[in-house]
This record gives sequence, structure tokens and C-alpha cells, in this order.
Amino acid sequence: IRDGNHAIEQLPQYKNEHCFVVEFNDKSRDFAVSWVNNASGPAQVAQMVSTTVLTDAKNKLKGARGEEGSAALESMAHGMSEASFTGLRKMGDWWQVVRNKSTKVEECRAFALWTADKKNLDNQIAGNLQTIIDNNKALSEAARSIYLDLIKDIRAKDFNNR
Repeated sequence: IRDGNHAIEQLPQYKNEHCFVVEFNDKSRDFAVSWVNNASGPAQVAQMVSTTVLTDAKNKLKGARGEEGSAALESMAHGMSEASFTGLRKMGDWWQVVRNKSTKVEECRAFALWTADKKNLDNQIAGNLQTIIDNNKALSEAARSIYLDLIKDIRAKDFNNR
């Protein structure tokens, strides 16, 4: 997982999946493991999707649409982080204890791997973006254009290759 979720997606068994590693660190192994086992993986995945979509949008904009673009991005991030996605599967969880050599403090890092079918999740992401457009009649044309460009990229599979 050092190389991120996209490195996991390169493994043959995950080639058609989006992969998300949910992580929690704590001094207590029991607490960290319990948090990962009981955490709302789908909520954590929604936050990760929101961050990824927002990053992709910022990279495409590069300041070209000014303040309107920034407001649209904030609205998008909020809307996507509150989205719910179906079809997520918890594939497994694990933990490790790490000791800081200089401070001698031990910490437990607990992880869970969640996956979702790429096409299904991409369609849900595009649908959520379309819902944001449909529910916000006050969106300016520039902001609407930002959303529509992202939807087009997601549907064209560019989102998978970010």
C-alpha cells in the first residue's frame, strides 16, 4: 500500500476495481483494530472519492475559472463527501505495530481494504455530480461547465487513469 490505492488496482485480481484503503492509527491496538472493523467504510470511501474528484477538478481548472470555479469546487466537495455509494465490499483488514525508534512510542496502524466495481462506481460518481447540477438551479454556467466536464471525463474513463 506504500504506492497508494492505484498500485493495488494494478494487481490482476483488482484490475476492474477501484480500491480504497481505510486506515486508523492509535496507541491501543485493540482500539485501532476495533475502529477499522466497525468503521463506516462506505463513509470513508465517500470522503476519499470526494477528495479524488476535487483534486481532478482542480487539476483541470488550474485557476482558469476564478472565484466561481472555487465556489463550485467547494460545493462539489461537500456534495460528494455526503454521497453514498452501493456495491462497496470489504475485502479484508490487517494491522501492524510500529515503534518510533527515537521516542520509543509504539503505535498500532489498522487498515481495511474496500473495493468497488470501477464501472459501477464511476457511474454513481457521475450520477452524484449530475444530481448536484440538477438540484442547484442557481449554478452559473461556468460552474455548471465544471461539473459537466468532470462527468464527461468520468464517463470517458479518464477518471480511471488519473
